[in-house]
Amino acid sequence: MCASLSAFSSESIDPKGEFFVQRTRGDTLHCGPLAAIMARNFADTNYKPQNTFKEIKSARGLVNDFLGLDRNKDFGRWWEFADIETYLNFMGVRYKSTKLTKGRNTESQIKKLLDQQQMVLVNVNMNHIPRGKNANKPYSTFYIPGGWGHFLAVVGYEYKDEKLYFEMHDSFSPNGRNRLYEAKYIIGSMKKFEPEFLQIERGV
Repeated sequence: MCASLSAFSSESIDPKGEFFVQRTRGDTLHCGPLAAIMARNFADTNYKPQNTFKEIKSARGLVNDFLGLDRNKDFGRWWEFADIETYLNFMGVRYKSTKLTKGRNTESQIKKLLDQQQMVLVNVNMNHIPRGKNANKPYSTFYIPGGWGHFLAVVGYEYKDEKLYFEMHDSFSPNGRNRLYEAKYIIGSMKKFEPEFLQIERGV
């Protein structure tokens, strides 16, 4: 849904947060599987996750079996993009692995994909994102001691006071649905932590 064609336009491929998936508040262990499930939810119009924990268990079991890992011993293993890609391949989700372009216009690379109605999965270090003083403060991450590598789904962008914000689904909290993070911090963390990202094609 494009609000404007001006230089300060906005775009959201999930304005109602229908593709947002969360297991429980404060879950920092399963952000990889949850991002993968959100991508499948976006890409497969016939798929609607019902029991989130069962979906996580199924996804982890599928990937662990493929890698020859013990289902129970490795259940809490931190996922990487390769794990998400394995799951998406099994589920028939169309995606492309891409890296950020070098230079000063990397924000436009993500914006262009959103304009094309694609979801973007990123992996950032939350230490790089400014924190709010409470969980409900917009345009910043949650108030949590320390930080961590964390998968997020980018579903839109918006300008406020001439600053660009990415609209994200952050599975850490219910307040993570359609949450706004300033784009320069997301891009900056990607460059430092994980420049790879996945672009997910919308299901038809």
